[in-house]
Amino acid sequence: MGATPNTLTPDATAEQIASVPLPSLTTSATHLRASDIESSDRDSIFSKRSRVSTVMNLNGERLEWPSPPTQIPMIGHFFTCPYCKVICPRRYLDRSSWQVHLIHDLQPYHCTYEDCTDPNRLYGTRKEWLDHENQHTQVWHCQEHTDELEFETLTEYVEHLKISHPDAPTERYSQELIRTMVAPSRKLRRECPFCPFLPNSSPDRVTEMQKHITFHLERLALLALPLVDDDSDGLDCSLNSPEIQRFGRKSSIAADFSEEERISFADFMYIEETQEGDHPVSDDNIREITLMDDNFRVQHWLPEDDSLFDDPPNQEIVPLEEFPIEYKEANGSTRPREKRLGLDDLERVRIIRDRGESDFYRAYSHVSQQSDIHTPLPGDVDTLLETMLQELEESKVMCALDPTKYYLPRRRLPEILTTQRVRTIVELPCFRDYPDKDDLTKNICLGPSPCLKLLAVLIITSKAHDLPRHMKEGLTDKCLPMDSKSSMYCRYHRNLHSTVNTYHTPTVQEFSRWSYSLVAPYIKNNTVKHPHYILRHDDVFPMEVFGQQMSDTGPTIPLDEGFDQVYQVKIDSSHYDFGAFGVHHHSGLFALKGLFSSDRENFSQELAALLFSMDNAHEQDAMDHLTQPLATFEVLDPRTRHTTYYFLFDWADGNLRDFWRTNQYLVGDMRHSLWMSQQFHKICLALQCLHNERETSAGIAPTDQLYGRHGEIKPDNIVWFHLEHSSSDHFLALSDFGSAHLDTQMSRSYQDARRSAHTITYSAPESNLSDGAISYATDIFSLGCVFLEYVTWVLCGLDSVENQFPNYRLEGDASGFITDKFFAIQSDVNGVQRPLLKPQVRNWISRLQQHANCSWYLYQLLEIIRDKMLEPDREKRVHILPLIEEMQKLRMACELNDSFYLKTRYS
Repeated sequence: MGATPNTLTPDATAEQIASVPLPSLTTSATHLRASDIESSDRDSIFSKRSRVSTVMNLNGERLEWPSPPTQIPMIGHFFTCPYCKVICPRRYLDRSSWQVHLIHDLQPYHCTYEDCTDPNRLYGTRKEWLDHENQHTQVWHCQEHTDELEFETLTEYVEHLKISHPDAPTERYSQELIRTMVAPSRKLRRECPFCPFLPNSSPDRVTEMQKHITFHLERLALLALPLVDDDSDGLDCSLNSPEIQRFGRKSSIAADFSEEERISFADFMYIEETQEGDHPVSDDNIREITLMDDNFRVQHWLPEDDSLFDDPPNQEIVPLEEFPIEYKEANGSTRPREKRLGLDDLERVRIIRDRGESDFYRAYSHVSQQSDIHTPLPGDVDTLLETMLQELEESKVMCALDPTKYYLPRRRLPEILTTQRVRTIVELPCFRDYPDKDDLTKNICLGPSPCLKLLAVLIITSKAHDLPRHMKEGLTDKCLPMDSKSSMYCRYHRNLHSTVNTYHTPTVQEFSRWSYSLVAPYIKNNTVKHPHYILRHDDVFPMEVFGQQMSDTGPTIPLDEGFDQVYQVKIDSSHYDFGAFGVHHHSGLFALKGLFSSDRENFSQELAALLFSMDNAHEQDAMDHLTQPLATFEVLDPRTRHTTYYFLFDWADGNLRDFWRTNQYLVGDMRHSLWMSQQFHKICLALQCLHNERETSAGIAPTDQLYGRHGEIKPDNIVWFHLEHSSSDHFLALSDFGSAHLDTQMSRSYQDARRSAHTITYSAPESNLSDGAISYATDIFSLGCVFLEYVTWVLCGLDSVENQFPNYRLEGDASGFITDKFFAIQSDVNGVQRPLLKPQVRNWISRLQQHANCSWYLYQLLEIIRDKMLEPDREKRVHILPLIEEMQKLRMACELNDSFYLKTRYS
């Protein structure tokens, strides 16, 4: 009997095993805003009896929290917290409630794992924090063995079932049962991230470590409280103290109050404000006090829990997609939670913080294991070190973005520091404590604690004789790179290694510079998840610059000053692996696009539009006609706090204008129309991947369906790829999604055109209307302009596109500017604006249709452009799906009957 789709067989492949989805904890994997929470669900955490923190330090001493204030003004049953400025009820003056209030305000808990993809989130309860931390230690447990037997990977667990339980029923391999075997590890897998503490004899070392780390987090959080006079009776301070005023949150937490207290609070605010001559509190003010400030509210939040700071109980792990979150609108209707997009879509984006080191070692571990140990080389070791120093210097490559930085290609390190050369170096007297030289050589080159990069840095800095001292201190390749600031800090061990910190400043700076040069990122795209690399300012891009160009060349109305920059780069073969993903330029060139804006939301929006379109392109068979991001990067400069974002694409041979200039021999060649019909059809399919229009039986699309628009279609944003050794030697692709935007069905047609950047020439009429709104229809008009210019080029040549046609349609607009737009805006006697297609454009189309070389294909194409794509009324303009049908009909007519595009109307 065959296995069900949700069941693995005992002989399952690695790919089948990897396809099993992992469970996730909902508490820490769900982003919620306070403004999204419905008041009925936000019961006060202080209205329950909560056990406060009982963590202790290494000496068994408990953390001391400030006592509740005693000498503080009371207004009715309320007082103002001197720390956070929250108006609190009198019952908060109880010592336990006061400590709970302080912890809730300070939000002391955050993830302490270095590779966390959400490191900046704060947690107000220990339970939420531990639920998140436990996700980093999830392992597989066998139900028939002791708790000590754990498996870090699903492959290891399945292998265990095969070997130790060969007679296990098939149900043991079901995805549902396998997922129930996942739980946090019961073994302690790390030291304290703040100090060298490591419990040895405790029966529950994990719990003891968690309490110890909690002590650190809470103690650090206490440092955020202001310094005030604290006598034995409690806090005594002035509410108007500048030191108090600048600390804490400024808004009250409504859930801290019962319903009766909320009414009393409104009365209290009424007395206070009317005494000062302000307006009394209205119903709207009360709703604002309760933080109900958005149109949507979360109906289901976290489950109620009477123990705010208790250790988390054992609970069933619920997949994120099953977590019952839905949004409630003001009218009472609900809708599902919105899908996260761009950088927040962790199902589609892989955040990489280790510069791709793990991917590199997985890709090249089989190569390094084949290295053989040789006998030492003859000659002087110091001379060998000088030779290796010279080879390292000669092999470094200038960074694409910063000429002061260099990187060493990853392939060159083992070529220079060969095992035989390392075997020769360990004959130095400083290695006398290592009798087994072959084993030492293997460890330096291959691990388990490799030091090959460290040795290269020491050779560069003339400190190779110090390698034994560094190794004894635990300094390895995993410690690199290291920064040269006041001290050389090791992020891997979270401490300072003594020997390296005895070096003089020039040596330290050189050490740090080369430590970054040897770990330049390794970029890998596996087509499943998009790779996004988070780099430091000192990291070196493993790319050589060949050229640089501006991405925007025409007159543009910018929302931000400046331009995005595109660099033509070449990446060393040992620094990337894109497999079959992408176009693969015939010269191995790539485009590195640096965004001028440092706004994360803008970058994430462009990435979301690209990934959204690519996911739809598989269905449309249009992948090659969309520019595909191979990887993205973000680099934070700590000195300026400015983040720079980059996209990496395959290098295109040019944009559509470059294609026209390069292939002028095709002008008047009617055979070109066949390829042209295919490309026009494919470009429309690519645009549909972004527009995402769907045919529905009832004519109503789901309200949570995403739709997109490009927002900046022009010849510069349609690129041309020329492939050698391919049956289709060149093709066009839609590019530059910097102005693209994703919306739901409800909002896709209601975006203010005046707030969107657009190139004037190819803008749609709605961009100039006072009440205009842009949508997917704007893209159709812009694409119609581009198609019309293409037909102009193929019939009349380049000069007609660049000079004759633009000059022919020049005229002043309502603002008094002379433009070459394709439309005009007229106002009637009542001042009502009405868009129309310029008569010059209509006349130009008629002239093209009467051209001696105008075929039936071009004639009908021009009719579609004039009557459907360049329709000035956006409500009447053709949608993308009917346009695709029109383009497909023209393409099929050309492919089935060559006379359709080879013969003119007058032949």
